[in-house]
Amino acid sequence: MDLRMRAVQSSPSFCPPLPAAARNARGVTLLEILMVIVFIALMSAFAIPRLNDAMNSQNVRSARAAFVGMNAKARYAAIQRGGSATLTLANNVLSVQSTNPVSNAAQSVGNSVDLYGRYGVTVSPSSLTWTFDARGLRTQTDSTSVTIYKGTKDSTKIVLSPAGRVIQ
Repeated sequence: MDLRMRAVQSSPSFCPPLPAAARNARGVTLLEILMVIVFIALMSAFAIPRLNDAMNSQNVRSARAAFVGMNAKARYAAIQRGGSATLTLANNVLSVQSTNPVSNAAQSVGNSVDLYGRYGVTVSPSSLTWTFDARGLRTQTDSTSVTIYKGTKDSTKIVLSPAGRVIQ
């Protein structure tokens, strides 16, 4: 008998007997799994709307930064090239064109920025044109305000001075 026990113990499929506590332990019950699923659903119900709000406000801030950057690009293009430059807003797309002072030929400066396509925001008013002279000053004599918004809660207002600088 001692020889048979050694053969059983040395075989790879032999498992030693479990202690009494381990034999009485059970797996996870269906109720416990359902409780975890309900907890995750409740946490998601509170977190997802807050995440969407944060994404919307970030998109509005990014669109504002893009708008301010394109305004600066138009001013610097006018100064650098010694001619007029135009910042155009049409259908939520910003573009900069510079005019050669010698040949009067218009040339695009950089890439256009589609504010709705990239950030999902809408700009009001939807179409405007700002022209900068060779000194980088706006040729219009009044302040202009533009509102960028997404949804009903998130918006920002940009005010351009008659000189072409961003006031707000």
